[in-house]
Amino acid sequence: MSGSSYHRFVELLKLWPVDKTKIGGRDLGEYIQHRISKTFVQGVATSVDEEKCSAIVSSLTRLAKDTHKNKFPRTRESSALGLTKEECSGLLSNEFLALLHDREKPFFNRFSNFPNKKT
Repeated sequence: MSGSSYHRFVELLKLWPVDKTKIGGRDLGEYIQHRISKTFVQGVATSVDEEKCSAIVSSLTRLAKDTHKNKFPRTRESSALGLTKEECSGLLSNEFLALLHDREKPFFNRFSNFPNKKT
């Protein structure tokens, strides 16, 4: 019965929030929501492989509940580059990536967003 899998996936979505700084196909929570809606087109009535769905839900639930993070705590709070979790999150945000993309443009092309002044 696929109804139980559907309900387990819906409960999983409550554990997995979407990171607003990575919207646009870059966030795992957003991807999971998309895949669930694509897989369960008919909701509870959708026919799925229960064993496979159960394994996927179990794996994603362990990730969402930080099972392995809690089982094997980190000894340091920084990354290999010496950055904190917040700094790493900032570097992975859409805003920072847009800034990097803008910096790759030639110098005068960076100002193409400004309106032309006509006299």
